[in-house]
Amino acid sequence: FGVIVLAAMDRQSLIRSRRLLLTVVSRAENQEMVWDAKRTSVSNKWGRGPTRVLGVPMHVRIKGNASRVVFALDNTGRRGKRIAGQLGDGGVLGFDVNPADAAVWYEIAAD
Repeated sequence: FGVIVLAAMDRQSLIRSRRLLLTVVSRAENQEMVWDAKRTSVSNKWGRGPTRVLGVPMHVRIKGNASRVVFALDNTGRRGKRIAGQLGDGGVLGFDVNPADAAVWYEIAAD
């Protein structure tokens, strides 16, 4: 199970956006969080940070109209590691996200 969200960061459509935010996450939970017996609520037992998140390894392909670069983002939104990508036929950018990136957010920016 995982959640993948792609959002434009500049009020453009996804195809025209010069900055995209990709979020890729699976299980997430605070340390010492306590679920009820049915695992439907934590009531007021949210635990403490930092939140532990299970990364999702995957290959991403995004069609666009510009050459793009990809960066893993830290928990404040600052650019970290540059992620290698390849621009293929038809303007399709392909790249891998990996739990070793220690990121759940990725910026896909026009060159």
